[in-house]
Amino acid sequence: MTTVSTMSIDAAIDVANEILTHLENAHKNLISAKKWGVFDILGGKLIATAGKHEQLELAQKELTQAVSKFALLKKLVSYYDYLQNYDLKVNDISMVMDYLFDNPITDFITQSKIKNNIVEVEDGIAQMHVIIEDLYRQETEAADELLKRVEELKKQRAAGTR
Repeated sequence: MTTVSTMSIDAAIDVANEILTHLENAHKNLISAKKWGVFDILGGKLIATAGKHEQLELAQKELTQAVSKFALLKKLVSYYDYLQNYDLKVNDISMVMDYLFDNPITDFITQSKIKNNIVEVEDGIAQMHVIIEDLYRQETEAADELLKRVEELKKQRAAGTR
């Protein structure tokens, strides 16, 4: 794996933690949307539909922020390109159908899409944990390498002053 400077690693760790926070927030919003969806299926009507879609919009905002931050992370450490580009699978047409034809069929379709999105975000969270762990490992390796260089310089100076 490519080695990067300690400052770059520190910046990458900060950005990766921000991404993780956005993904975790999106996950919470999706779980909330799922709960609203269950209420909607059980007859919550327009209030439940509105609550569900409000949570989906909040999740989409968090995912948009995560994707934006991930672009920055890729600039800092270019070898991370496997985090997916998130876009919730509940599109505008599904949303309109869910509002207009507020019935168990559209509710189940929307609920299924929410469940799929939850799984994808959970995968993204797991990937970010791996990336953060890898960055911390690189930071430790870079610090160890720096200490070795300092020790070598000390030895060279000590040998040169004799």
